[in-house]
Amino acid sequence: MRSEEGFDGCQKCFVKEVDIDYSGEVIEYSTTMISIALQKGLLQPFLGDTVNYVNAPLIASERGIRVVETKSSKVEDFANLISVTLKTDRGEKRMAGTIFGTKDARIVRIDNYHVDVVPSGYMLVVSNKDKPGVMGALCTLLGRFDINIAAMSLGREQPGGEAVVILNLDSVVPREVMEQIKSLDNIREARLVRLP
Repeated sequence: MRSEEGFDGCQKCFVKEVDIDYSGEVIEYSTTMISIALQKGLLQPFLGDTVNYVNAPLIASERGIRVVETKSSKVEDFANLISVTLKTDRGEKRMAGTIFGTKDARIVRIDNYHVDVVPSGYMLVVSNKDKPGVMGALCTLLGRFDINIAAMSLGREQPGGEAVVILNLDSVVPREVMEQIKSLDNIREARLVRLP
């Protein structure tokens, strides 16, 4: 995952540990390549094309990043679930994903929020206060700059509390528009991510 305009939570922190938890039917298969791909994806935004599938584990180890894998046959909400916890000097971030059917990938959890996100293309990730009008103001702003929303997923801890929205977009959000988004009422953080 690559941040288009800078992911403040990751580019300015020290990654200490990556915990990868495999649960469900996925443990019946080799998960080595998934773990290596995750390490490559973590390091590549900082080191560019010098990181590849062969050297990613070595580079992570040289940089003091501990990679811990756990496997469980226990099934809760999904037949297969891969959860990743990134531990840094600033705290922890967690994300979980699954596959629906045979190839329909989904992000189903970000930290404590349950979501249903298609991981592709441009994704605007916004943390906000759960208040009326927040989504209206955000969507109106994007529309004003002719930025089309392809899909939306919302998650919240409780009514009126903290919330997250992930928007799949048809195009990039220019830096000046990102600054306007960040200045909207009740927006805590906003970042743009691009997936292949």
